[in-house]
Amino acid sequence: MSDQFDIRTNANGKRVRFQRTYQPITRFLNKIEVLAYKYSSGFTIVTTDEIPCWKWKGAIDAAGYGRFSADGEAFAHRFSYEYFVGGIPEYYHVDHVCGWRSCVNPLHLEALPPAENWKRRDEKRTHCKNGHEFTPENTH
Repeated sequence: MSDQFDIRTNANGKRVRFQRTYQPITRFLNKIEVLAYKYSSGFTIVTTDEIPCWKWKGAIDAAGYGRFSADGEAFAHRFSYEYFVGGIPEYYHVDHVCGWRSCVNPLHLEALPPAENWKRRDEKRTHCKNGHEFTPENTH
């Protein structure tokens, strides 16, 4: 905890603790781990063009998305996209091309209209929430 504070002397000559403040990008970069390999824990983390995922080590919500607060932004992958790639068009989603919700590598992220994002999500599904395989006979 001591690395989060500096001891300084104030105008009255008294020594006080000041909490360090970091730029959002510094806080963001301290919360990632670059994965140099593929591994599986019920699903496969895919590398895109041999560029590894950036694993989010900060808070993760129940849906598996990294959470990060900077200027009102709440999702780590959206912060990453905006910082490294550029603005996200209004109402657009940011899709994880690698398929891993905790990845924040900007090269694995793509801004899409919601309908396209939902289409991609549905194309990746092979089973229903109860574990039944989707087949031509049971889908329409």
